[in-house]
Amino acid sequence: MTLTNYIRGLIFASRKVRLGIRSSDVVLEVGGGNNPHFRSNIICDKYIETSVHRQGALQSPVPIVAGEIEHLPFKDKAFDFVISNHILEHVDHPDRACHELARVGQRGFIETPSEFDERVSGGKHTHKWYVNREGSKLIFKQKEKPFADEELARMIWEMQAAGNAGLQDFRLKNMRHFFTILKWEGAIDCDVIYIPGGYDGLQDLEDTAVVDDTKYAAKPNFVFWKRVARTFIGHRNMQIDLSLLVACPICKSDLLQQQNTYICQQCQVYYPIKNGIPYLRPGDAHSLSLSHDKGESTTYTASTFQPPLPAIEAEKASYVC
Repeated sequence: MTLTNYIRGLIFASRKVRLGIRSSDVVLEVGGGNNPHFRSNIICDKYIETSVHRQGALQSPVPIVAGEIEHLPFKDKAFDFVISNHILEHVDHPDRACHELARVGQRGFIETPSEFDERVSGGKHTHKWYVNREGSKLIFKQKEKPFADEELARMIWEMQAAGNAGLQDFRLKNMRHFFTILKWEGAIDCDVIYIPGGYDGLQDLEDTAVVDDTKYAAKPNFVFWKRVARTFIGHRNMQIDLSLLVACPICKSDLLQQQNTYICQQCQVYYPIKNGIPYLRPGDAHSLSLSHDKGESTTYTASTFQPPLPAIEAEKASYVC
């Protein structure tokens, strides 16, 4: 990697510093995982344990909430700023995810791999969508298969693992083409295009020779500069009272904290708090009535409570979230 391209990479990486976040803003990051943004005050992640959807164990110097992006467990407009970094390409229903981001936040930042990146780099088997931007609108197009070109993916990953300087320089000279980025305020406009028989996630991989890409670095990682940013302009040690921000992921009603649980009186369910982490995913809900009457609990899923998704017409749906 040449010095010039390394500097180019640093300049492009500074996009995540120049987000317009004020010092007083309370910031939520959805899916911070093993690499949270230095300015986040709260991390909401679906996977508390290690997951194939991220490259490393969950870590955060700020409070963590177990939650799902399509059913965020927070009150309306609870946050000044919401960050979603390389998450939307993984979800089942990006329209619902965008709606939830806009519901809980005043404004925010979204970044995903671009369709160019997915096709040129071969793609990743955990990504379900090609994501592009037209003006201020995000366009989600369902992938037809896990990899646009499996042989190309294997070649690219092997070149990255070998530290191919030419490949690194190409990425650094053309970084803006590898990402889809949106800064939004108030609402998120999106189109969702479903492909008949399209790729629906990891369950379709039984007969596919999947490359284990978790050991390959996708791009230069400026770890040192991230640590500097967190030290000097990080989360500012805000004292966050989660009980004032969280809500039932099922009905969005306020939650009552009692000992190691959060209780939703509207749904008559409770959510556990384990090792200081509230588990506020719809599947974490346990019935209060069964627990009290029979000494048992029943676990519910999101589909038990959520209304059906909007009908898809002509294999394309358009939403203003």
